[in-house]
Amino acid sequence: MSDTPEFLEPDVVLFMHDQALKEYGGTHGIKSEDLLHSALARPENRWHYAESDPPDIATLAAAYAYGIARNHPFNDANTQTA
Repeated sequence: MSDTPEFLEPDVVLFMHDQALKEYGGTHGIKSEDLLHSALARPENRWHYAESDPPDIATLAAAYAYGIARNHPFNDANTQTA
C-alpha cells in the first residue's frame, strides 16, 4: 500500500453518528469537537508515523473505532458510531 488513503472528514463521521442515533436512539450533540478531531487523527498518525510498512485498511479502520470509542466525543452513541 503505497498510496496515501483518503481519511474520513468530520462531516462523514457526523453523518454516521446521526444514522446510529436514528437506529439505536440517544441524545444528539457533540460533547467536544476537539475529542472528535483527536479521534479522527489516530489513523492518519498511524499512517504517517508507521515504523515499517504502512498499516493496512483494517488497522486504520480499527484506529477510527478505537479513537471514537475511547474519546467519547458525542453525547451518546459513541460505540455505535465507532
